Amino acid sequence: VRVRALALPVPDAPVRRLRTAPRVTERFSMVGITWDDPSSTPAGHFPPGTGWRFLFLYVALYVSFAVISPYFQKLLALRGFREDEIGLIVGGFEFMAVIAPPLWGYLSDRFQCPRLILGLCIAGAVPAFALFNGVQGPLAALAVAVLFGLFYRPLIPLTDGVTFRFINH
Repeated sequence: VRVRALALPVPDAPVRRLRTAPRVTERFSMVGITWDDPSSTPAGHFPPGTGWRFLFLYVALYVSFAVISPYFQKLLALRGFREDEIGLIVGGFEFMAVIAPPLWGYLSDRFQCPRLILGLCIAGAVPAFALFNGVQGPLAALAVAVLFGLFYRPLIPLTDGVTFRFINH
């Protein structure tokens, strides 16, 4: 791809052409990356068969978010909590969205084991959510919500980190 730039004419000045840009082997499009040179290999592609694993991972991740996000408050209401208690419990859960991703991300980067950290978060989120079944009282529910948020809220950033790490290596 050759890029040419033209200088705009200025009154009483000659029109001149600027130098052409050097040859570029990669050309970026709106949808993805296209290559001019077929011999160049694209950095960041999925090897055959691995894309399905990531598709399954993201579908499972976002299906759980699609179920929990709208129905979490309704679940708490069905468990007998008042509106102000539900707000406190959901606030504790959402507070962990600020605290947990940097914490788990730091541990993932520090120990260079992002898949293990992601697995720990998934393994911790399921039983933490199951604890809501036996919760009695708003303070116990707040503690379970904070515990659940500790494991559940970093799932998207950790999954993205694992995906980007896989693509870049």
